[in-house]
Amino acid sequence: RMRFDTRGRGWAVGSRGGIIHTSDGGESWKLFKLTDTEMLNSLYLPDDTTLVAVGSTGAIFRIPVPR
Repeated sequence: RMRFDTRGRGWAVGSRGGIIHTSDGGESWKLFKLTDTEMLNSLYLPDDTTLVAVGSTGAIFRIPVPR
């Protein structure tokens, strides 16, 4: 899953707990490792400071937005 906001910032989740983040509309990406074992299936940004990711086992991770 991938999400972008109106300022060109984007986040995507995937295998082995990886979250990638861009602040330039996708020109470059940085990897942020949330967990080593959980497949992340979905993400939600309820506000400008919080990212919620959901894993394949139902685990829910609520963290500050990676910058």
